[in-house]
Order: sequence, then structure tokens, then C-alpha cells
Amino acid sequence: MNHMYYVAATAPAENREEFLRDMWLSLDNHIHDVHEHDSDIYPYCNHVHVIYDREKEWLVRGTQHIILIEII
Repeated sequence: MNHMYYVAATAPAENREEFLRDMWLSLDNHIHDVHEHDSDIYPYCNHVHVIYDREKEWLVRGTQHIILIEII
């Protein structure tokens, strides 16, 4: 949920549609502790503090996870 709000709040006016798409698609990388992306518009996450202050474990690629998203 935080990712959805962050994407909407930080997308710039210039190239907004492309930025929103690339930033939203970065979620898969983000939850697996990958913070660099194959995108010219959104090449890396801007939240270094989250990476180092995080006490929870990151998801591991290749393992099964259930992610529930509630759309309001």
C-alpha cells in the first residue's frame, strides 16, 4: 500500500505516465531487495534509509508468497 501512495505522490509532471508505469513495475524488484531497475526514467529507488533501517526480512525470489492487495 505504501508503494502505491509513494508512486502517486512522487511522480513528476514531466513524463508522468512513463514514470508511474516504471515506478509501479519496480515493486517486484523492491520486495525482493533489488533497488536498481532497467528503466531510464526510474533507474533506482530513492529510499536508502528504508534499506538500512529495515528490521523485516525481504522476500526471496523463487519462493511462493501470497500477497493480498485491497483496492479501495
